[in-house]
Amino acid sequence: MPLNIYIIAHPIIKKLSNQFINSTHQNPQIQNILNNDPLHILLIYEVTRKWITGYNIYIKNLNHIKPIYRFNKKESYLIITNFMYCGNIINNINKLLPKVCIQHLNLEQYKEKEINDECINHQIINRIREKKIIIVENFIEDNSIIKLLHYLITYKNIYIKNINIICITCNSIILENLGSKYPNLKIYTTHINYH
Repeated sequence: MPLNIYIIAHPIIKKLSNQFINSTHQNPQIQNILNNDPLHILLIYEVTRKWITGYNIYIKNLNHIKPIYRFNKKESYLIITNFMYCGNIINNINKLLPKVCIQHLNLEQYKEKEINDECINHQIINRIREKKIIIVENFIEDNSIIKLLHYLITYKNIYIKNINIICITCNSIILENLGSKYPNLKIYTTHINYH
């Protein structure tokens, strides 16, 4: 499996993900009630820390130099997530990432049907080629993620290097399928299920 999988092992992320996984295993309906925003924010941080580019500006005053860090104005981000499970991150992400658009997409609806232009906002679709895309899911347990990638790459001509996936847990069989179809894809997770 030539897939680029990054298992995040930071102690805080491990603690938050274990709490989330244990809570949802006991009661699967609880995942839309739990506040897993800090976990998603930390995972997004892991993805973007190598991806965001910026530069320093130095403003010279009479007595000192004031440094200011600026993001690259040409960079923009599209986060595709299910608002029901990850929607609370919107306020924080808008403050952290430069030029971010957030698109709701419930992948559970696409287990049996295909993803098409009606699934994603048309204004976003028109600008999608210029964006770095982060797909945020709690669990990757079925092939609907492969359908989304197929749509983005085949119909929207997105390069795989511009797509990263974040999930709390993912299924090893789905990872094998992703690896055979998209070997250069990067996935950031806290746990892989081998059953």
